[in-house]
Amino acid sequence: LNTALPSQAEACCVMAEELGHCAVGGGDLLFGDLDPVLCRRAELRARGWAYRRLLPPRTLLRLLQNDTPLCDIAERFGVTEDFIESAVRYYEQSGDLPPR
Repeated sequence: LNTALPSQAEACCVMAEELGHCAVGGGDLLFGDLDPVLCRRAELRARGWAYRRLLPPRTLLRLLQNDTPLCDIAERFGVTEDFIESAVRYYEQSGDLPPR
């Protein structure tokens, strides 16, 4: 983990994704000779795992329906606003959230 990450929230997001790699498998992505499609798929699976652990879709939906500002959601869950925006896109594509 990069100790030069700008905030604790950023570190939390990165750590969750790295734990996602451990949880869902996907092989060793440290070597550049792997198939880029497989690498991309492994990254998406790890991020999906992180989104579901840090921002459950039903909780996120409820907060968004109540017009809770992203900065408040980020502070509540200890993540970045970018992480929330990415999670929303992920959940919309997976059908867990209705499109905006």
